[in-house]
Amino acid sequence: MFERFQKGVQFLRDDNDKLFKGRLLIVVKDIATSDVDQIFSEFSEKIISFCQDCTDENGESESFVMQMYKDSINIHIEPYPPLMHDSFFEKFSVLRESIENLPIIHGDGGIAFLRHMKAIMARLTLKDWNSNLSEQIAKSVVERVQQYIECVINFGTLAISKKFESLERFDINEDIEVMSLTKKEKIE
Repeated sequence: MFERFQKGVQFLRDDNDKLFKGRLLIVVKDIATSDVDQIFSEFSEKIISFCQDCTDENGESESFVMQMYKDSINIHIEPYPPLMHDSFFEKFSVLRESIENLPIIHGDGGIAFLRHMKAIMARLTLKDWNSNLSEQIAKSVVERVQQYIECVINFGTLAISKKFESLERFDINEDIEVMSLTKKEKIE
């Protein structure tokens, strides 16, 4: 499994900063309370060993874990008790609260992330290992602008389902700021 992830991250090397900004949670299920420390220790050692084995000539980690999550602080191992055990649901509740309290990483609602993931999935489906992902995403955005050209001209933004989505400048990877937005006509 680790080898497949490693190959995938090498394929996405140029896009890592745009895609992976989150945290990795490894849930190890069906662990008896007496085995928690041992399981945690084994998984931690395995991940540390894997990260150290995949280094380049400069000593920097090339492992998918470090490429995707940048820092070991973003990697969490959580042993979970068997499903029908009471503590399973207690831990699940705590996990839910901690996820809900995490800061929002993709402030645009994940639109750019989703756009990149769709382009990557299309490339994988077509087995297209050579094309430029940025070009594909730019073409996709041009098509969307063409669909909503009236809104772009009137408001400087894409309006879809009464929600505004900023246009992106691909040359510097920033959204185009809309200074003043006045609604001139009803958008449907």
